[in-house]
Amino acid sequence: MAGAQGQTLRHGTTTWEASSNIYNTGNNVGIGTTSPTEKLHAEGNIRAHGMMLNKQGTPDEEPLFIVRNSDGNTVFAVYEQGVRIYVDGDPADEGKGNRSGFAIGGLTGFKDTGEEYFRVSRGYTQVLFDDEAKGNRSGFAIGGLTGFKDDEKDYLSVSRERTQVLFDDEAKGNRSGFAIGGLTGFKDDDKDYLSVSRERTQVLFDDAGKGNRSGFAIGGLTGFKDGEKSGASFFDVTTDATGIINPAQNRVLWYPLKNAFLAGRVLVESPENVGENSFAVGFESKSKGNYSQAMGYLAQALGEYSTSIGNKAKAGQKNSFAFGEDAYAQGEESYAIGRGALAQGYRSFALGSAGVDSAGVITLPPQALGDYSFAIGQGAIADNRGAYAMGVDAYAGGKYSTALGYKTQATGYYSTAMGHKTEASGNYSTAMGESTVSSGMNSTAMGWQTKASGWISTAIGCYTEASRHGSTAMGCYTKASSDYSTAMGYVTVASNHSSTAMGRYTVASGSASTAMGDETKASGGASTAMGFKTEASGHYSTAMGSETVASGQYSTAMGYKTTVSGWYSTAMGYETVASGYYSTAMGYKARAKYNYSFAINLDNSQGPEVGANTFQISRASAIRGNVAYTNYSDKRLKKDIQYLNTEDNLSKILRLNGVRFRWKDNDKLLNLGLLAQDVEGIVPESVRYDEHNDIYSMEYTALIPVLIEGMKEQQKIIEELKAEIEQLKKNNSK
Repeated sequence: MAGAQGQTLRHGTTTWEASSNIYNTGNNVGIGTTSPTEKLHAEGNIRAHGMMLNKQGTPDEEPLFIVRNSDGNTVFAVYEQGVRIYVDGDPADEGKGNRSGFAIGGLTGFKDTGEEYFRVSRGYTQVLFDDEAKGNRSGFAIGGLTGFKDDEKDYLSVSRERTQVLFDDEAKGNRSGFAIGGLTGFKDDDKDYLSVSRERTQVLFDDAGKGNRSGFAIGGLTGFKDGEKSGASFFDVTTDATGIINPAQNRVLWYPLKNAFLAGRVLVESPENVGENSFAVGFESKSKGNYSQAMGYLAQALGEYSTSIGNKAKAGQKNSFAFGEDAYAQGEESYAIGRGALAQGYRSFALGSAGVDSAGVITLPPQALGDYSFAIGQGAIADNRGAYAMGVDAYAGGKYSTALGYKTQATGYYSTAMGHKTEASGNYSTAMGESTVSSGMNSTAMGWQTKASGWISTAIGCYTEASRHGSTAMGCYTKASSDYSTAMGYVTVASNHSSTAMGRYTVASGSASTAMGDETKASGGASTAMGFKTEASGHYSTAMGSETVASGQYSTAMGYKTTVSGWYSTAMGYETVASGYYSTAMGYKARAKYNYSFAINLDNSQGPEVGANTFQISRASAIRGNVAYTNYSDKRLKKDIQYLNTEDNLSKILRLNGVRFRWKDNDKLLNLGLLAQDVEGIVPESVRYDEHNDIYSMEYTALIPVLIEGMKEQQKIIEELKAEIEQLKKNNSK
């Protein structure tokens, strides 16, 4: 029987024939070919249906069934564990009629419609579904086999509603999964471009070819026509060999040059604009720093490990963070959060946004300009190292300064301004409240419109002012305008060194002076005025009570309307006057007008003006109690001593005339005494004449020595008379 070598005989209706196109070379079997190169080699169209044994194959195992193209390259192979399809061709040639790849089409009336429901090529992988028919469950599914029976599970299921891949890896050594490989030179490629398993899902791209845009895309269809692509890419993962994407494109991009991920409207002018392991999504956002991330509209993360999120947000340095529209984290490790927030300093923090203040004025965004500075709120500015500004238009310009509230300013080093429009410009100063100002070093201003301009000064209350070193003003409208001065109360003024004014309308203008009470004035150095409308104008003077005046140095005025003008003088009581040096006036309207005078008036009539070196108690009707009054009488203290026993003292006494009288200014009481003018001619030493007042006074104690000597003279006369009487008695008895 004639036939070819290895040709399989075919039995006809009556005999064997050499008409079969199956050839057996001993090692290989060919269908449609006389020289098979594989275990099963088929030429022409093939249709296969059957089950696969549950046997693990190896990568280099011989296929059970293989289909080659006209160049002898494998395009379809069946192994013990699965089926492999190889596609090749330049995607750029598809428009020229080249339709390389793998496709599954549809049938209608058992005629080729030309519609491709599933297509795999180097350019793309495409699955088309038509589920318009009622009850249609169109899609794509790959199932599994167990014991050569149909498995209910779909290991790969793709439909309009979902894409699902299920793996069964219970069998020992099983390498279940899903993979799509590629061809190079029409030879088996060991790379899996798409690999899905329980352990991982991997997509690999080969973009070495010129103009090649390999990758992965999911598009949309309209009309389900052959080769038709969607007008928009629903999912596009691709690489670019040049590393440049300019102009911008809508992409989901793995950037292998920098191991970076970009998505959205992607613009890459240069690979240097993409950081290692960076992440950028949105509209032309850039993550230029290594390990940085940028999200939003034109967001920029330029520093290493930086993050920018929002509309034009910018993180410019290492570890910086910008969040919000136009937020700019300019300094290293800085944080800018909010619309327009600017964090310029190292490790600075800006939080807030631009806004409108209570007057309707648009404020600036927060700005943290100094290293370690904090700016929180609308228009808050921290402009120096360690500065802290919080509020609306708060400004902290000094190192480590703090500004809190509305339009507060802390410009001095370590200064603090809190409240509404307060200002702390002195180093270490503090301003708190409403419109307070502390401009002196270490100064403190608290309350409403207080000012502390002196070093270590303090102003507390309303409209108080402490303008000199160490000065203190407290209360309302008080002023301490000299070094170490103190003004407290209401409208008080301490205007000289170390002066103190306390109370209401008090003024201490003398050095180290003190004015206390209501409308008191202390103008003399170290003077003191206390009470109501008292005035101490002399140095070291003291005025106490009501409307008293101490104008002499070291003088003291106490009581009501007392006046003391002499140095070292004292006026006490009611309208007393001490005008002489070392003078004293006490009681009711007593007058100590001359030096060393001492006047005491004990009734409500105006006392006489006492002359120099005079002690006078006017209207002294009684001195009750155990009272002792002594004068020095030591012989050692006296000179020009003359004994009175040589004088006619008795005749002097006999010439004295005692009188009973009433004082003209007080006629109620009768008094006993002598008339000074009468005594002056008898015992002149006991009479004093005040030339200034033209008035006589007497020293009644000066009459005592005269009385003593007069009594002695009288006793001598008595003794002599007694002797004469005795002698007469004797003479008469004889």
